[in-house]
Order: sequence, then structure tokens, then C-alpha cells
Amino acid sequence: MKRLFCIVLVIVMAFALCSCRKPVPATAPVEPTVSPAQETPIATAPPIADEDLIIVQPQDVVVREHGSCAFAAIHREILDGTWHFVTPSGDMDVVSSDLNIYLPSVNVYTDNFSEMLLTNIPKILDGCSVYCEFEDGSRTRSATIKIDPYL
Repeated sequence: MKRLFCIVLVIVMAFALCSCRKPVPATAPVEPTVSPAQETPIATAPPIADEDLIIVQPQDVVVREHGSCAFAAIHREILDGTWHFVTPSGDMDVVSSDLNIYLPSVNVYTDNFSEMLLTNIPKILDGCSVYCEFEDGSRTRSATIKIDPYL
């Protein structure tokens, strides 16, 4: 019986403690303040510069006389490109298809896209630069050809 009395006492004490607590007053939900609808401007991308359109630029090369080298350029949107040779003084710009008129010994292979291979490069091309011009008028950077007789 003593045991039953202890269990009842514990239960009564638990209820007493629970009933002594004050209930937490309910608060009214806060309504978010909504401003009148405003027009949101649509973001437009800035115009793309040539250097952003062309993702692969030709690199300067050092080759031995009568050696070979390759150049590549990749445009984001256009496949067709024309390679140009520029003399060191900058006074002459020759399209790759016409280079054999001035230098018949050099072999120029292009894929009418954005790659060019030169073989049998003569010493006279030392210091010349090449660039690719795409159909939209954008151009790559100029890459210089350097002839090193000690290679």
C-alpha cells in the first residue's frame, strides 16, 4: 500500500507542477508588409567584345628555318576565318591563300575554318605576324613567327 501511495503522490505532484505553469499568450500573426508592385527591369547582357567572342587565340611561335608550325583560333559563333600575314614593318598584309605568290617555297595549309599549318618556313618570315579574321569582322590577336637557326 505504501508503494501505491508513493506512485499516486508522484502523479499528483506531476499534475500539480504542470497546472501551475501559466499558459503562453498567443500572439497575433504578423502580416508582412507588401509594397505596391514595381516593375523590375530585365537585365540585358552588355555587348560582347572581340576578345570575348574569340576563345582561342593564336600563340607566338619559335621555329627553325625550313621548319613547320601551326596556328589555331576559335570563335564562339563563327567557324569560317581567313588567316593573314603581316610584315614586321606592318606595311604589307597578305591573305594566306596569296602567300605563295610572294613566297612560293612556303606551304600553307588551311581548313577554311580556324586552323593553319605552315611548312618549309623561310628565314624571310622571321618577325612576321599572323592573325585570323572571322566573317563578322572580329580578329584574333597577332602571333609572331620567330626563326631560330639554333633549333
